Amino acid sequence: MRPTAGIFALASALAIAALAGALTVAAPAFAYPVLDQAHAFRGRITYTVRPADGTSAPGISGQLVVDRSGWTLEEHAPLEVARAGTRGATVDSTGVHVGVDDPLAAGSIANAWAIAVGTLATQPVSSIDGDGVWQTARLRLYLNDARDSVVGMADTAGIGDVSFSFDDWVDVSGMLLPKQVMRLRGGVSEAAFAISDYSVLRAIEAEPTPAPAHRHIVAGSVEWTAAQPPIRLATIEFPWRLFLTAFGSLLLALIAVAWTRRDALLQRLCRWVEDDPRGWEMRGVSVFVSPEGRLWFDGSEYRVGAQFYNRTAVVQASPLFLRIGSREVPRAVIVARKFRPLAAAVKPHGVSAPSSRTRSAHGFSLIETLVAVAVFATVVVGAVFPTLVVMARGDAIAATQEDAVRIAANALSDQEAACAYGVVPDGTVTSQIGELTLTVTVGPSASGAAGASDIIVSVNDQSGRTLARAISTVGPAVPIPPPPNSTPNPMPSGATPPPTPPPTPSPSPSSWPSG
Repeated sequence: MRPTAGIFALASALAIAALAGALTVAAPAFAYPVLDQAHAFRGRITYTVRPADGTSAPGISGQLVVDRSGWTLEEHAPLEVARAGTRGATVDSTGVHVGVDDPLAAGSIANAWAIAVGTLATQPVSSIDGDGVWQTARLRLYLNDARDSVVGMADTAGIGDVSFSFDDWVDVSGMLLPKQVMRLRGGVSEAAFAISDYSVLRAIEAEPTPAPAHRHIVAGSVEWTAAQPPIRLATIEFPWRLFLTAFGSLLLALIAVAWTRRDALLQRLCRWVEDDPRGWEMRGVSVFVSPEGRLWFDGSEYRVGAQFYNRTAVVQASPLFLRIGSREVPRAVIVARKFRPLAAAVKPHGVSAPSSRTRSAHGFSLIETLVAVAVFATVVVGAVFPTLVVMARGDAIAATQEDAVRIAANALSDQEAACAYGVVPDGTVTSQIGELTLTVTVGPSASGAAGASDIIVSVNDQSGRTLARAISTVGPAVPIPPPPNSTPNPMPSGATPPPTPPPTPSPSPSSWPSG
């Protein structure tokens, strides 16, 4: 191998190794994902807030942005805009601009967890009661028994005894977010909100990957040290610009080589378009044929038959075949051409056999080098790079599939519960959950049973591909009456909860009405 070829191979191997290393991002492992995800988040979260009582009040669109300089939160209502962040909070309505010291106590922000995410991402957090209660400068967070979600949050900076309750957590692009938020003042429910249409877009850092945040145990407390969030791999697109640039450079080089060798190419083209499509050379070579019918040509041995012995045989060559003819022989013989010289030659009838010395090594020609580079670039761009992309996105694809299955199962359970109470609205409802589309279809059962309905739930991605699909049949059944009071009232402090009444037995199949 020539030195330039060795350097080229070494550079290619280093480039592939660097590309593989760039696509591999190690994710730090923490103890409590719901807190660690908020602490390491950098990017943008958008959502929509509506009253939880199901009224037709207009929705509120919210957006949280967290970066190195801090965090900002905006919620746009039809008549006002509420803002909060590192630099303070304000409320703007028609012609009025009001500054707010504590947006949680003032009730200007509906999604309190968005404020918690911005606070956790920019301030240190420490545990004050084991690992179930965590404290920042302005907030106190309470984890559930499984330590996988936050059940409550208290505003320790305000004077209004304001607290919040979170429920119905959902994983959106690797971020745990609540869909139900209740605000309590003095232990009494004040407002409840339903949050939907979450969208999480993470920021991609241009600097090298910083060290992940570490936890230190000091005097029985756990604290996070300040650290930059880990870099997450964004969606990788096919490098069309790089591919087209390489292809254009290769095409330009081939044109340059063809122009410098234009005379040889024109001569070759003229010989190719001659009358004989096989391109036999018009001036043949006279050769000797042995009595056994063996012919020596260009360092190789051919068996052409004894009819050419002691006759003047003329050989005409093409790139792939030889044509052996003679005036004394009525028919010519065509044989396949050999390209490897004999290792050991035999001298027939005093005629010295051609030397077995092979072609001297002159290295690669310019055209051979360009073809090799083109093949190598095609393999790297067309096979290696897409493979690395698929490997890097394997975890994200699996997480998306898991989210789709969970969303389909939850939607099917909710629809079955609604049908159990006699609410069977036929039709199709489509909703957007992050980057996934949920479609619920309710209609008469295909089995033909009277009163029965089929529930078909499907979850599709942005390209329309179905990730999860669930089908269930409900009814006919006696509708279950709803409870007399479905909204729980807050229980005074120190009071004893009333005893739970025994469950009402469901009607037996024999008591169901026919049809």
